[in-house]
Amino acid sequence: AGSGADAGAGKPTSKHFITFEEYADAISAQEDAGVYTDDGTDPSNLWKNKKCVDIYMAFLQKRFKEALERTRSLEKRLAVLEQTGDEIVSSLCEDLVEITEHSNKTEARYVKKGKGLHRKRRREEI
Repeated sequence: AGSGADAGAGKPTSKHFITFEEYADAISAQEDAGVYTDDGTDPSNLWKNKKCVDIYMAFLQKRFKEALERTRSLEKRLAVLEQTGDEIVSSLCEDLVEITEHSNKTEARYVKKGKGLHRKRRREEI
């Protein structure tokens, strides 16, 4: 079993992902500072390199596909939770109906018993 540090090896995370805007800002800062790549070329030329752009696009497409899969998985989990929640509410309503019926029957018995005792007392008084 791998440790937590290498568990996600090979998977890009948001910490390692750079947006185009962040890249453009970094390139602009490097250009302002007169920084060039190791081979002496201007780093902004990277976006002019079709192979680099294709690799970046493939990376973005892969991240999009992974996000879409996670979204679908979460939607399925939500549907299951909603169904389970509906079943729980339905079950609770059925229990409430049973309890209410039992309570009504019990109350009716006590009222009947009370009326009987009241009649008995009146007879004794007469």
